[in-house]
Amino acid sequence: MIRRARRPAFAEIGLPQMQAVTWYAVVAPLGTPADMVKALNESLVAAIAGTR
Repeated sequence: MIRRARRPAFAEIGLPQMQAVTWYAVVAPLGTPADMVKALNESLVAAIAGTR
C-alpha cells in the first residue's frame, strides 16, 4: 500500500468554507446498442447501491 503524507483539511489552513467535490462519469460510444446501455446502467446502479 502506498503511504502518503497527511494533508491539512481546508479549515486547518484557514479556509473553513472551502469544499472539494468529485464527479465521475461513464460514457459509451455513439451508437452503442440500447440493450448494452441498459445492462451497463443496471450494473452501475447496483454497484453504487452496494448490491453487487
